[in-house]
Amino acid sequence: MFEDQVKLGPCTLIFGDLQIDLTSGGVTLHVEPEMTDINVDQYGTGPVDHRITGWNVRAIVPLAQTDYDSIKAVATFLEEVEAGKLTDRQLGTSMRSVAKQLTLHPTEYSDNSHDVILYLASPVTAMELGFDYSDQRVYNAEFVAYPKANADPGSPGNYFEMGGVPASIPYHVATFTVTSSAGAVVEQGAEVSIAGISQTKFTDANGEATFLLRPDEYAYAVSKTGFTTALDVFDVVDADVAVPVALT
Repeated sequence: MFEDQVKLGPCTLIFGDLQIDLTSGGVTLHVEPEMTDINVDQYGTGPVDHRITGWNVRAIVPLAQTDYDSIKAVATFLEEVEAGKLTDRQLGTSMRSVAKQLTLHPTEYSDNSHDVILYLASPVTAMELGFDYSDQRVYNAEFVAYPKANADPGSPGNYFEMGGVPASIPYHVATFTVTSSAGAVVEQGAEVSIAGISQTKFTDANGEATFLLRPDEYAYAVSKTGFTTALDVFDVVDADVAVPVALT
């Protein structure tokens, strides 16, 4: 049976409304079509064809971001019964009913042309988190793809897509370009942080740092030793956005 394992490497994960920037060990996409043999008497017992009868699509994601809000959003088999308190869902709960769109963005690419999107997915693996000081806490989440809400078995595109221009883009790329001396000098190593986004980034040799952001208004801070911290806001609407910052 055909089976493919695609190593995506470090990824930013977008699951429903949550963005997780930290994985540990790389992300793997598992794609396996279910096949049935087509046999005819004239050619013996060997198949003359195969027909696709189903799909088994999974994403194995080692999550290094295991704070309460991340666990609450990702581990959909748990239920928040009050603020700050999670418990097991009742027996018989449909995991499809709490499934969400999962987007995997390989961090080595600045655009979304290598993204993988599972239209409707839910984690199905046990959650094991170590609480001792010697081990890093990593939740090895395995997401299973279900047919999307408007799936049509007579048409393609019911479970996932990868590469090309995504049909459903849940985020846009915000590119910060940090300069000084009235824009004449690019600044490498400037620290860029955005309110509500867990990961802080530092500008590269081109003075740039990129973030994946959903449409919204964001407040940012850009700092570097020897300069005044730059504070401002910007909007992400329906396209990628450039955010120039001049340090003084």
